[in-house]
Amino acid sequence: MVGIVYLHFYSASPDKGYQRIRDDLERYHDIKANDKRVLRICRRLNIKSTIKYSNNGCARQAANPQYIAENILNREFTADAPNKKWLTDVTEFHYYIGIERHKVYLSAILDLYDRRIVSYVISKENCH
Repeated sequence: MVGIVYLHFYSASPDKGYQRIRDDLERYHDIKANDKRVLRICRRLNIKSTIKYSNNGCARQAANPQYIAENILNREFTADAPNKKWLTDVTEFHYYIGIERHKVYLSAILDLYDRRIVSYVISKENCH
């Protein structure tokens, strides 16, 4: 019986995946179901969303491989003396003034010997 309801949702809107099907079950039919259960049933019935979203995560490959930095540390994140190995990273923060969204960037340098912050800069621009 449950499979028929799932197939009905899928045939009506094949762009829906298991999460939207679960939302519709709860919203329109007052059927409460766990995400994992809905996913399991959708897999059994071979129900998949026809829409695929691009991965815009930060761990994607660079579009221009010539800009990929050399892996000098080779995952050895310890140092036997101060100022031998430093790491840096930039973090983007969002804040609001009223409804207007703003960004601020924090760039820090970390010494791997004692994990202290050697220097940091806070800026409204992400400078290279």
